[in-house]
Amino acid sequence: MIRVDRLEIDQLGTIGSNANPSFSGIVAGECKGDVWVDDLEQPTLALVYSSSVGGFCILGKPEQQQTYAQFKSFLDNELFAQLRERGDHYFEFSVADPEAEKAILALFSHVKVDHEYEHTYQKSTAAAEERTNNYGPYTIHNVDGTFLERMNAGQITNSILISKRILGAWGSNEAFLSKGLAYAALHGDEIVAIAIGTAYYNKMLPIDIETVAAHQRQGLAHQLTVRFADACVRKGWIAHWNCMESNNGSWRTALKAGFTLVHKQYVYWFSI
Repeated sequence: MIRVDRLEIDQLGTIGSNANPSFSGIVAGECKGDVWVDDLEQPTLALVYSSSVGGFCILGKPEQQQTYAQFKSFLDNELFAQLRERGDHYFEFSVADPEAEKAILALFSHVKVDHEYEHTYQKSTAAAEERTNNYGPYTIHNVDGTFLERMNAGQITNSILISKRILGAWGSNEAFLSKGLAYAALHGDEIVAIAIGTAYYNKMLPIDIETVAAHQRQGLAHQLTVRFADACVRKGWIAHWNCMESNNGSWRTALKAGFTLVHKQYVYWFSI
């Protein structure tokens, strides 16, 4: 497997997956992540890591069986050693193509592989109600250039909640502002909740949400999610939401905000 920065447009046909925009966006060079491919000229398999997701996705569908054998050799002899060196002792992954999924799982039939469904929700229509910037003791803000300038000037506290996601997903404020989207809830001058797009692919924007523990159960996730989805609609984008099936709070927030379940796929993990 060969590490690359991105694939060209004419190479994405066999690799890109609309069901996995967090990873396909990385392959297309729209956002930040790590990519390895089986061949530089005509790739049929890509391994992609997203720090925003915290795991890997295997894209593509090789026709040659030896490609899978070479892929396993890369994992066993290179990648797993790198993961252990940084303190990761599990390999977590999904596989975009069903046929490739069977072949990949066969490679690891000798180990105990756990799995759980990951749900994908999307929303492409705006809410009917208008919303103000005030929500109880909180104010809701679009994270634009002015907001980031206030953050950098120290006028807004707990800015790490946003800056770590921008750095991990986009690499720079400039890249985020050109392709991303985010809303933040402030309590005074403190950021206490954030909804931010962490990738972009084919007009789809995956959303990442976090609320500071002391401000949970105040409806902030819902408020931010609705605003985020509405902004996506205005831009002609589709808000994209992923969560594990066992994360009841997450998928309930998605449904309450008007998202629709569009896809389910397994996420796998095993000890390395």
